Amino acid sequence: MQMQQLMQNPLNMPYQSPPQVRPTQIEEEDDDVEVVPKTQPQPSKKKNTKGNGKKEDVAVKQQQRPWSKIKEETLAKAYIRSSRNPILGNNQLTDGFWQEILDIFHAMMEQGEYRTVDSIGSKWRKMNTVIQRFCGFYNKTLTNKPSGWNNENAFNEALRLYEK
Repeated sequence: MQMQQLMQNPLNMPYQSPPQVRPTQIEEEDDDVEVVPKTQPQPSKKKNTKGNGKKEDVAVKQQQRPWSKIKEETLAKAYIRSSRNPILGNNQLTDGFWQEILDIFHAMMEQGEYRTVDSIGSKWRKMNTVIQRFCGFYNKTLTNKPSGWNNENAFNEALRLYEK
Protein backbone atom coordinates (compact mmCIF):
# COMPACT_ATOMS: atom_id res chain seq x y z
CA MET A 1 0.00 0.00 0.00
CA GLN A 2 2.82 2.39 0.76
CA MET A 3 4.34 1.63 -2.60
CA GLN A 4 1.11 2.52 -4.28
CA GLN A 5 0.96 5.82 -2.36
CA LEU A 6 4.56 6.58 -3.30
CA MET A 7 3.85 5.99 -6.96
CA GLN A 8 0.90 8.33 -6.89
CA ASN A 9 2.76 10.97 -4.87
CA PRO A 10 6.50 10.46 -5.47
CA LEU A 11 7.61 13.52 -3.51
CA ASN A 12 5.60 12.40 -0.56
CA MET A 13 3.82 15.70 -0.37
CA PRO A 14 0.26 16.02 0.72
CA TYR A 15 -2.17 16.07 -2.15
CA GLN A 16 -3.76 19.41 -2.99
CA SER A 17 -6.55 19.76 -5.49
CA PRO A 18 -6.00 22.28 -8.30
CA PRO A 19 -7.46 25.71 -7.66
CA GLN A 20 -10.99 26.05 -8.90
CA VAL A 21 -11.76 28.82 -11.33
CA ARG A 22 -14.81 30.76 -10.40
CA PRO A 23 -17.22 31.28 -13.27
CA THR A 24 -17.83 34.86 -14.31
CA GLN A 25 -21.20 36.46 -13.83
CA ILE A 26 -22.07 35.99 -17.49
CA GLU A 27 -21.12 32.30 -17.37
CA GLU A 28 -23.21 31.82 -14.26
CA GLU A 29 -26.27 33.34 -15.97
CA ASP A 30 -26.15 31.22 -19.12
CA ASP A 31 -23.43 28.86 -20.22
CA ASP A 32 -24.84 28.61 -23.76
CA VAL A 33 -24.50 32.33 -24.62
CA GLU A 34 -21.49 33.24 -26.73
CA VAL A 35 -19.79 36.39 -25.50
CA VAL A 36 -18.45 38.76 -28.15
CA PRO A 37 -15.81 41.20 -26.91
CA LYS A 38 -16.56 44.90 -27.12
CA THR A 39 -13.59 45.42 -29.42
CA GLN A 40 -15.58 44.38 -32.50
CA PRO A 41 -15.62 47.12 -35.16
CA GLN A 42 -18.83 49.05 -35.41
CA PRO A 43 -20.46 49.35 -38.83
CA SER A 44 -19.73 52.66 -40.48
CA LYS A 45 -22.58 55.14 -40.39
CA LYS A 46 -20.85 57.40 -42.93
CA LYS A 47 -22.57 57.48 -46.29
CA ASN A 48 -20.57 57.15 -49.47
CA THR A 49 -20.39 60.58 -51.07
CA LYS A 50 -19.49 61.64 -54.55
CA GLY A 51 -17.08 64.33 -55.56
CA ASN A 52 -14.85 66.15 -53.08
CA GLY A 53 -16.56 64.61 -50.05
CA LYS A 54 -19.62 66.86 -50.42
CA LYS A 55 -22.90 65.43 -49.16
CA GLU A 56 -25.86 66.27 -51.30
CA ASP A 57 -29.03 67.14 -49.51
CA VAL A 58 -31.52 64.27 -49.45
CA ALA A 59 -34.30 66.58 -50.66
CA VAL A 60 -32.22 67.56 -53.70
CA LYS A 61 -31.61 63.90 -54.58
CA GLN A 62 -35.33 63.17 -54.37
CA GLN A 63 -36.06 65.98 -56.85
CA GLN A 64 -34.01 64.51 -59.69
CA ARG A 65 -35.28 65.84 -62.98
CA PRO A 66 -35.08 63.96 -66.26
CA TRP A 67 -32.96 65.44 -69.05
CA SER A 68 -34.90 66.52 -72.14
CA LYS A 69 -33.28 66.81 -75.58
CA ILE A 70 -33.28 70.61 -75.24
CA LYS A 71 -31.49 70.42 -71.88
CA GLU A 72 -28.94 67.98 -73.28
CA GLU A 73 -28.30 70.30 -76.22
CA THR A 74 -27.97 73.26 -73.86
CA LEU A 75 -25.47 71.34 -71.74
CA ALA A 76 -23.42 70.56 -74.87
CA LYS A 77 -23.47 74.25 -75.88
CA ALA A 78 -22.44 75.30 -72.35
CA TYR A 79 -19.57 72.77 -72.43
CA ILE A 80 -18.35 74.10 -75.79
CA ARG A 81 -18.66 77.72 -74.72
CA SER A 82 -16.69 77.10 -71.52
CA SER A 83 -13.97 75.03 -73.17
CA ARG A 84 -13.41 77.73 -75.80
CA ASN A 85 -12.51 80.34 -73.21
CA PRO A 86 -9.95 82.49 -75.08
CA ILE A 87 -8.11 83.49 -71.92
CA LEU A 88 -7.87 80.15 -70.13
CA GLY A 89 -8.23 77.75 -73.05
CA ASN A 90 -8.02 74.18 -71.78
CA ASN A 91 -5.79 75.15 -68.85
CA GLN A 92 -8.63 75.22 -66.32
CA LEU A 93 -9.01 73.52 -62.96
CA THR A 94 -11.71 70.85 -62.86
CA ASP A 95 -13.89 72.52 -60.20
CA GLY A 96 -13.77 75.92 -61.88
CA PHE A 97 -14.40 74.41 -65.32
CA TRP A 98 -17.53 72.51 -64.27
CA GLN A 99 -18.80 75.44 -62.18
CA GLU A 100 -18.49 77.68 -65.23
CA ILE A 101 -20.38 75.13 -67.35
CA LEU A 102 -23.08 75.00 -64.67
CA ASP A 103 -23.36 78.80 -64.60
CA ILE A 104 -23.60 78.99 -68.41
CA PHE A 105 -26.16 76.17 -68.45
CA HIS A 106 -28.38 77.89 -65.87
CA ALA A 107 -28.10 81.22 -67.71
CA MET A 108 -29.09 79.61 -71.02
CA MET A 109 -32.01 77.69 -69.51
CA GLU A 110 -33.34 80.76 -67.64
CA GLN A 111 -34.98 78.59 -64.96
CA GLY A 112 -32.85 79.48 -61.97
CA GLU A 113 -30.32 77.16 -60.38
CA TYR A 114 -31.75 73.67 -60.25
CA ARG A 115 -28.82 71.43 -61.22
CA THR A 116 -25.58 70.66 -59.37
CA VAL A 117 -22.02 70.36 -60.62
CA ASP A 118 -22.19 66.59 -59.99
CA SER A 119 -25.44 66.35 -61.96
CA ILE A 120 -24.13 68.04 -65.09
CA GLY A 121 -20.73 66.32 -64.84
CA SER A 122 -22.24 62.83 -64.72
CA LYS A 123 -24.71 63.67 -67.50
CA TRP A 124 -21.89 65.01 -69.69
CA ARG A 125 -19.85 61.83 -69.21
CA LYS A 126 -22.82 59.74 -70.39
CA MET A 127 -23.46 62.06 -73.33
CA ASN A 128 -19.78 62.17 -74.27
CA THR A 129 -19.66 58.39 -74.70
CA VAL A 130 -22.51 58.57 -77.22
CA ILE A 131 -21.05 61.63 -78.94
CA GLN A 132 -17.66 59.96 -79.37
CA ARG A 133 -19.31 56.89 -80.90
CA PHE A 134 -21.10 59.04 -83.47
CA CYS A 135 -17.92 61.02 -84.20
CA GLY A 136 -16.16 57.75 -84.99
CA PHE A 137 -18.77 56.92 -87.62
CA TYR A 138 -18.68 60.45 -89.01
CA ASN A 139 -14.89 60.59 -89.32
CA LYS A 140 -14.79 57.16 -90.97
CA THR A 141 -17.53 58.19 -93.42
CA LEU A 142 -15.91 61.55 -94.12
CA THR A 143 -12.51 60.07 -94.92
CA ASN A 144 -14.00 57.34 -97.16
CA LYS A 145 -16.76 59.37 -98.82
CA PRO A 146 -17.52 58.63 -102.44
CA SER A 147 -16.83 61.18 -105.14
CA GLY A 148 -19.43 63.93 -105.26
CA TRP A 149 -20.45 63.62 -101.60
CA ASN A 150 -20.44 66.71 -99.41
CA ASN A 151 -20.31 66.93 -95.60
CA GLU A 152 -24.10 66.66 -95.34
CA ASN A 153 -24.06 63.34 -97.20
CA ALA A 154 -21.28 62.10 -94.90
CA PHE A 155 -23.28 63.24 -91.87
CA ASN A 156 -26.43 61.42 -93.01
CA GLU A 157 -24.45 58.25 -93.71
CA ALA A 158 -22.80 58.45 -90.28
CA LEU A 159 -26.23 58.91 -88.69
CA ARG A 160 -27.52 55.86 -90.56
CA LEU A 161 -24.55 53.76 -89.36
CA TYR A 162 -24.90 55.06 -85.80
CA GLU A 163 -28.60 54.18 -85.57
CA LYS A 164 -28.08 50.56 -86.71
